[in-house]
Order: sequence, then structure tokens, then C-alpha cells
Amino acid sequence: MRQYNAKNERIKYHYFDWLEHSKKGYKLTTIRSVRESLYRFDLFTGFKGYEHFNKDIAKAFKKQLLNTPSQQTGGVLSKSYVLQVSKYTMGFLEWLCLQPSYKGKVRYHEIEYLSLSREDKAIAAATTPRRWIATDQIVNAIKPMPYGTPVEKRNKALMSLLSLTGARINALISLKLKHIDMSDRCIHQHPNAVRTKNRKRIRTYFFPIDNVCFESINSYVEFLIREKGFSSDDPIFPRNKVGESPVSVTELDNVHWKSTGSARNIIKKALASVGIQGYCPHSFRNSLVQLAYKKCRTPEQFKAWSANLGHKNVITTFSSYGHIDEFKQGDIMKEFSDSKETNSNSDEAIVLKQIASILIQKEYNDV
Repeated sequence: MRQYNAKNERIKYHYFDWLEHSKKGYKLTTIRSVRESLYRFDLFTGFKGYEHFNKDIAKAFKKQLLNTPSQQTGGVLSKSYVLQVSKYTMGFLEWLCLQPSYKGKVRYHEIEYLSLSREDKAIAAATTPRRWIATDQIVNAIKPMPYGTPVEKRNKALMSLLSLTGARINALISLKLKHIDMSDRCIHQHPNAVRTKNRKRIRTYFFPIDNVCFESINSYVEFLIREKGFSSDDPIFPRNKVGESPVSVTELDNVHWKSTGSARNIIKKALASVGIQGYCPHSFRNSLVQLAYKKCRTPEQFKAWSANLGHKNVITTFSSYGHIDEFKQGDIMKEFSDSKETNSNSDEAIVLKQIASILIQKEYNDV
């Protein structure tokens, strides 16, 4: 069976180059996903030239995707994955029909046949609510962590700063000492050096978590500067010292970790030590939004809390991290019937009005 089409590969090369260097500016990881999606399409067509694309191929490819067995689940491919493959394939074909050698051969209106139905799109967009743990539980995991050797100091400080800021783990491990301001209780996530999502610049002030977290990171920073002689350009969370012998389990180097694996394992082990399993560093952001529900009493406070997480829009905070489970939902609804009529001028009522206004405006803009 044919496994290659030189003409297809040449035009795909130009497309991937365009994705990376045009205004789209896709990351290499995204381009890799696009490449995999197009390979799946090529495999389906038997590596025919793209000039042969038509609506019948589009419908047949979509049908095959929706019925392809999943090696991971034993069922069929998830609707979210099918949506991704169809979206990436459509994007390529839409670009292709504008290229001189394919104009009139790949017809734009036939590309639309790759679109999923509204029902399938809705299923693809449906997400399982993210699990979260209370910030008190996180603090209970931090308190008993040992703080003797340099590595132990780093590990406890890592957990503490993650709890205080909710920073993404990739950004956290790329922080340098110059990015933390203990007097102002904040970190400066500058994309020139810190690996923030979409290279955003974020100033994050410490969230109101138990003071044990602040004390841990504060004493650790002093340790790095005074005892280890670290400069402002050295990492806050360096890797373990590497020498001729195996990697040290007690001493620190002055070099950043290359990946997030070690940091994730530290956090996983700390949580597991107090019986908390199955949570990743990103779930700390959910925990902080749940804390916001208890702490914030005005729209301004919630907006500041949201911005502190790096969100431009509070809708992102609500929809992606502010899940309320069914049992909590029931408790809240019961409170309405158990309590007296809410004062329309109270802080809580004002917050609700502001949130309702934001949601209504978003719904209007989405129409």
C-alpha cells in the first residue's frame, strides 16, 4: 500500500512553515498535532494528491473518524479528538485552496463537509468537572514536609510558592530569583525568561494562604542568597546537583530543570504523604478559585483575584476553574429557601448582579 506522496509532502512543508511564522504563530507542539491529523487524512485517502479532494471524501473521512476504535478506551475515538482532527484538516484545506496550484481544484464549499454536527460538537465541548482540593488540605501537606537539606528546603518552598500563586508549573520552574519580590509578596512572570502560557506577562501577588507558606518560601530565598551565594539570575528552583557520582539527593545545582517532571513528582509525593492522590499542580488553580468564593465580597475583589491568576476575563475563571459540584449546588439552592429575602443592596447581591451582567454580555457576544 502506498505510504508517501512527494507532492503532498512538499505542500505540507510550506503549510507548517506558514503556521509557525505567520500571524498564527503556532507552537511546535500544536504543529505536531496538525501534522498527525493530516497524516491520518492521507492514510485514509491512500495518499492521493490533495487536488482530488471532494465532498464525498470529506463525508467518508468524517464517518471513519467517528467510528474508529480507540486503543486507549476500547470504544471509539472521542468526539473532542475527532473535532480536533477535522478542524486541523479543514484549516489546511482552506489554506490549500488559496494556493496557485490548487485554485479551482480544492473547492472551499466542499471543505465544509468535514464539519461535525452540532450535536457532536456539543459532546466534544462537554468537559468533566475538574477535581480540586481545599487549600487547607494543601497546607496540611506542606506543614510536615522536611526542611533540613537544601533539596528538602527547595521541595517545601516549591509547594509553598505554588500554593501562594497558583502559577503554572512550567512558569514556576523557570522563575529566577530576580522574579520574586518578598517585600511586596509577589512574583513577576515576565515572558522574556519565564515560560508563561501564550507568553503573557503576569504579576502575581500572593494569595491569602496560611502563613506557613510565606515563611517557607521567605526563609528558602534567604538561604539561596546568603548561604548558597545565588545571584538574581539563578533559578529559584534549581535541579539536584549533578557530579561524577549519581545525582545528589541532598545538594542543589544552580541550573534550571529542563522539564516539569521532577517538580510534578515532588508535588505528587507531598500530597500522597497525607493521603491525597490523583491531583496535578494545575489543580491548585481550581483550589484558589474555590477559595475566592469564600473570600471575595465585591466585583472588584473577584476581578483582582481573576487577574492574579493571569486571566484577562473573569469568565475564564468562572468557566474553567470555578466549578460547583451538584451537592454544593444543592446546598446553595436550599439556603435561598431557608434564609430571609436577600437585601438587593447588599455586597452579595451586587456581586451577583455584576456576574449576571458579565454572563449576559458574553452570551450576547457569542450569538
